[in-house]
Amino acid sequence: MISAIEIALLRGDTKLDASHFADAFFAQEACSINQNVFLAPRWSSIDLIA
Repeated sequence: MISAIEIALLRGDTKLDASHFADAFFAQEACSINQNVFLAPRWSSIDLIA
């Protein structure tokens, strides 16, 4: 949450949206788009432990 807020602030955005969370998740996990829970069409099938 804090990372998404920071990204929004750095971009000069006034509202949070899914892209802020997707970018924050990517920065934390360095995953591909299909493994990013905020971008993957079937996010519920992603194995987050791996």
